[in-house]
Amino acid sequence: MMDDDHEATSVTLDSRGALLAAAFDQLRRGIDELERTVLAALAGRAGPVSGLPVHRDVMKPREYAEHVRVNVRKVHTWIHRGMPHFLLEGRIRIRVAEADSWLETCASAAPKPRADGKEPRAARREPSRLNKQKEVRRKTKTPSA
Repeated sequence: MMDDDHEATSVTLDSRGALLAAAFDQLRRGIDELERTVLAALAGRAGPVSGLPVHRDVMKPREYAEHVRVNVRKVHTWIHRGMPHFLLEGRIRIRVAEADSWLETCASAAPKPRADGKEPRAARREPSRLNKQKEVRRKTKTPSA
C-alpha cells in the first residue's frame, strides 16, 4: 500500500513538473517575442534609449541638454544669454532648430585663437556690478583744484 501511494505521488509530481516545464517554455517564448517587438519598436524610434539622435521639434531644457551633450545648467545659462525659447504653461520649452541655429551662430562668433597659442579670454557681456559702482564713483568725484 505504501508503494502505491508513493508511485501515485511520484506520477502526480512528474505530471506537475511537466506542466510547469511546458508553462515555463511558453512564458519564455512569450518573453522572447515581447523582447523582439520592443527592440523593433526602439529601432524605429529615435531617442536616447536607442542611441540615435533625438528628432523632436520642441524639447525641455533637460532633453535639449542630452541632445547637445552638455549639463542642463549650461542650457539654462544659454537661455539667460538669449537662446530662443518659449514658455508653455509656465515651463521653458526649446525649439530645436532655432536653438541649434543660435548655437552655430555663437560658435562662429567665438573669439579666434591667439597667435601665441594661448586661449583667448572670454569677453564679458557687461561689466560686473562692482565695476559699475567704481565707474559711477569716478564720474561723481570732483576734480581737486
